[in-house]
Amino acid sequence: MGGGFRFIFAISVIVMPFGICYGSRIGICYGRNADDLPTPDKAVNLIKTQNINSVRIYDSNIQILKAFANTGIELMIGIPNSDLLPFSQFQSNADTWLKNSILPYYPATKITYITVGAEVTEAPGNISSMVVPAMTNVYNALRKARLHRRIKVSTTHSLGVLSRSYPPSAGAFDSKHAGFLKPLLEFLEEKQSPFLVNVYPYYAYRDSSSNVSLDYALFESSSEVIDPNTENAQTYNTNLIRHVINNTGTPARPGEELDVYIFSLFNENRKPGLDSERNWGLYYPDQTSVYNVDFTGRGTVDVNNGGNLTGVNGTSWCIAYPNASEGDLRNGLDWACGSGNVDCLPVQPSQPCFEPDSLVSHASYAFNSYYQQNGATDIACSFGGTGVRTNKNPSMNNISAASNITATVNANAHANSSGQRKFSPPSLLVIIFVLIQCLSTVV
Repeated sequence: MGGGFRFIFAISVIVMPFGICYGSRIGICYGRNADDLPTPDKAVNLIKTQNINSVRIYDSNIQILKAFANTGIELMIGIPNSDLLPFSQFQSNADTWLKNSILPYYPATKITYITVGAEVTEAPGNISSMVVPAMTNVYNALRKARLHRRIKVSTTHSLGVLSRSYPPSAGAFDSKHAGFLKPLLEFLEEKQSPFLVNVYPYYAYRDSSSNVSLDYALFESSSEVIDPNTENAQTYNTNLIRHVINNTGTPARPGEELDVYIFSLFNENRKPGLDSERNWGLYYPDQTSVYNVDFTGRGTVDVNNGGNLTGVNGTSWCIAYPNASEGDLRNGLDWACGSGNVDCLPVQPSQPCFEPDSLVSHASYAFNSYYQQNGATDIACSFGGTGVRTNKNPSMNNISAASNITATVNANAHANSSGQRKFSPPSLLVIIFVLIQCLSTVV
């Protein structure tokens, strides 16, 4: 099966097989296995303030569906593994569920995906055989309601469906799951539905740090960050979002599109297992931020009750890292002058800051302009690891001075202002929920 599947990756946009583009998306997973969480209405308001337009929940809770009504936020809902048996056995069960749990709230609540089961290859018992029949019954119920083209049906996988995932170019499905995956992929191809996988970069780095470099895991080309902490998680999420929003694609498929749902909205204290399992959230239940993430990909951070970013008041600058690769600097410069909305006219020929005519100098001008315009925060000087902060004025009248400044990347984790939360989640406490628009061909 290893060479028999063709994938179309969708970077924050789903590209259907016919090449229809619907726009880039970064979403969030909204789990609720915790005490003292805000009410659904308050959670939705928090999501809206962060400019998040796509959300995944794990059930079809009525109060949650009502809270998202008329918000325009696209919602992915779930059918749990415990319901696979009745959904797979009888079409009437899927019909009744759709009638009672979905139709009363649609289209006011903008449901776009239904996931049937989750990571079934990791679950006890032979429940994987129930997935495709259950998906088929849910799809048939949607078809009867004439919603099968608007709401797509899929299921989520762990990386356990792969026998090898690193390096990505060597990835291959595990042959022991062939009996489950073949009919599943045929269903997804026929129904034009996405292949969904939960990716755990933190565990990949933790378990294989001798093979997987931290720079690689953080989407960095160069970095001095060495310790697992919230800043690494913040760095990863920031670079991931920019990677997605800029439609960077993958090395094998540059420029293609990928939908990503970051895990998770809140810390969930009722989750079993290690402390890390209860501390994946971007927010504490009281809605204060564990660390700040900008979901627009532009680097502007809304600091909520003393987040982890350090602001400055005109006493620091952002310059291009002199030893960064030309390609990375070019990507950062192009982004700043494009999506970053920086006015780069001054570094054009015959303009005041064109000389010295070097990529480092021009990138330093653009990076610093973006940095100063967007709060002068750590996150606004990332540029995929090619931007560094300095407290020495590089002087925009002589931009070449930037190349003579030795700057270090700020790698210190900042304490929460309350001083009461002692747990610092490990590096990359992020699960990205990647939607892969899949076409399968059996060789």
